[in-house]
Amino acid sequence: MRSWISRKEYEEISERFVNWVTDVSLFTKNEYQPDLLMFYAPQIELQEHKYLLTDPRQPDYTPEKSRKYMEYIQWSYKVADSVVGKTVKSLDENDHLFIVSTPELGTHGGNPNREQLRAVFMAIGPDIPRGKQIEPISNLDIAPTIYELLELQTPDYVEGKRIKNLTE
Repeated sequence: MRSWISRKEYEEISERFVNWVTDVSLFTKNEYQPDLLMFYAPQIELQEHKYLLTDPRQPDYTPEKSRKYMEYIQWSYKVADSVVGKTVKSLDENDHLFIVSTPELGTHGGNPNREQLRAVFMAIGPDIPRGKQIEPISNLDIAPTIYELLELQTPDYVEGKRIKNLTE
């Protein structure tokens, strides 16, 4: 009797879960046309939190284990890419899409300047030039930017500032 599922079974179950969340979210978008729809695909965060093993000073580090674990992380990026692709295909000319991937669980004493620990921010929309690159931003700046793009008043309690040069 096995005590746990295999890595292959874990990946299959995780992919079914993230596809279900994506499908439900896109159904909600199409059926109810909300002004703002947010959904969460945790695969990258979960895999990097558990398996990011790139520094020989880390406990249990070996080059072989690092390579094996990097495969798990690469799998999570493929799953995320699939979600993004499916979501982008569902957009109409008036939709905006913001993709934020951050090391939510923190750096755990690691160097936050390491490439693997940097956040990713992407935005798509009718007033955002294709291929536009901006300077690094703070996560606090995302909410004020969304308020502005939705032409809503930003509440006083919201921290951050709209992302400059995003729509210019």
